[in-house]
Amino acid sequence: MSRLPRLLTAAAAAMLMLGLAQAPAPAQGVPAQAQAKAQGASTTASCPPSQAPTASEPVGTVGSARPTFKWSPVAGASSYTLYVLRVSDEAIIVREINLTSTSFTPSSDLPTDVDLRWKVKSESPCGAGPYSPSTPLRIETGPGSSVRITSPAAGSTVSGTVNVSATATAASRVEFYVDGALQSTDITAPYEFAWNSGTNPLPAANHPMDFGYYYVEWKDEATFAQRRAEVNPYTNLYYASLSSYASELSQAQYMALLNRSLANAAAEGKKIHLNLELNRPQLSPFLDATLDTAAPYWSHIARVEVADEPDWSRAELQSIIATVEGKRQARGLPRPPQGYGVVYDYRFAVPDSANAAGLDWVGIEAYLDPPGNATSQANVDALTSRVRQRMAEVPAGRKIHLVPMAYDRNGAWTDIETLRDLQTPVYLLAHNDPRVIAINMFSYTRAGGSRDHPELRTSHRLMAEKALGISVPGAALGKRTVSVKAFDAAGNSVADRVPVTVQ
Repeated sequence: MSRLPRLLTAAAAAMLMLGLAQAPAPAQGVPAQAQAKAQGASTTASCPPSQAPTASEPVGTVGSARPTFKWSPVAGASSYTLYVLRVSDEAIIVREINLTSTSFTPSSDLPTDVDLRWKVKSESPCGAGPYSPSTPLRIETGPGSSVRITSPAAGSTVSGTVNVSATATAASRVEFYVDGALQSTDITAPYEFAWNSGTNPLPAANHPMDFGYYYVEWKDEATFAQRRAEVNPYTNLYYASLSSYASELSQAQYMALLNRSLANAAAEGKKIHLNLELNRPQLSPFLDATLDTAAPYWSHIARVEVADEPDWSRAELQSIIATVEGKRQARGLPRPPQGYGVVYDYRFAVPDSANAAGLDWVGIEAYLDPPGNATSQANVDALTSRVRQRMAEVPAGRKIHLVPMAYDRNGAWTDIETLRDLQTPVYLLAHNDPRVIAINMFSYTRAGGSRDHPELRTSHRLMAEKALGISVPGAALGKRTVSVKAFDAAGNSVADRVPVTVQ
């Protein structure tokens, strides 16, 4: 999401806890407090381990897809963190934390026939030590299977029932997928299945979920009208936040736009996801005005996002939530049905602040770093692995809000076909996990978002149909992905995919 500076510190949290109504004027508020804290911070001696581990194995080309990683112990280390990355795009393949021994064997296969590198560092109560030098790794397990889709042709236009066929060698089974969802399995040639292209291939959600978009660049009424016409039939959730304009708007202007946003959403019967963005110092003094503006529409507010990508400690987050709660109660407003949450940066482990008292849900950015791998399956595997890992890190008792990447990251995602393939895997991870309360696509109206890339919309409509249990006319029409996987006797897999257009 937006990457503005995150400067709210413990001193700023204390200001929030005392009540922003008594806080200094914006020009003397959070930034000044942060500056004072920085100026008054004491310097402590460096105490993390200074020695890097020495990586011993694996090195170079190996024949096992699950090699055991080994390294030397480091004095003063309480645990170790291991990374395995793909060299071509620096995608994280493995990230293991809190390893208390000096070896690790992955529980699933690493990608074969691609260049990898790995590194490890020590951790201690007083901080992390340096990484080991990167060690090259390539896994080659032999010829194994091969697979190729022979029908339909890549880029073709199809309709009705489509015969999907593939050729494969040394395959113990072949699996067929449409838009990431498994449709059929063959164990003998000919490998084929009949695909009804007019149907939704995704499984139905087994619990209630909301589905919506982030609306970021929407200062003009024409954008509202376009959004209504395009996405209202298949969304039930509206994201309300004006943080992008905080530096160029007065508080009165800011609140006027927020009021219009909330009024439109309420009139359309949408649930509202209200983001307070309290880790942005310029917005902290707006808290009281934001709550006053939102009060007439409070019955539509499903949840409150306290901050996007905060770097607060558990204690700071607890204090801030307590402050917001106090202000809500003072206005006689009911607690939002899904409570309070924060959204965390996808690149890092879910931090200890997720254990804060009063925190009800944790947002996970289901992203990959651009520009993405040219091989779509590599992107899907990396994204699925990362989101699974982040979901596993969410503390017990917290719900989960997933934020898939539905824009080109300011033009940095260079292959939109591979970006399209990253949409439905997030739903497939969420549909049978009762912790997931919402999928909120990021974003629609931002430049490079779904408004500018209609090829993404089919995936979103298919996801919305199943998440909300509704029928969206023509949802299956447009860009789709057909893929196959062939598995050899050892369980190694290879894949092929073709993009098609359903008319």
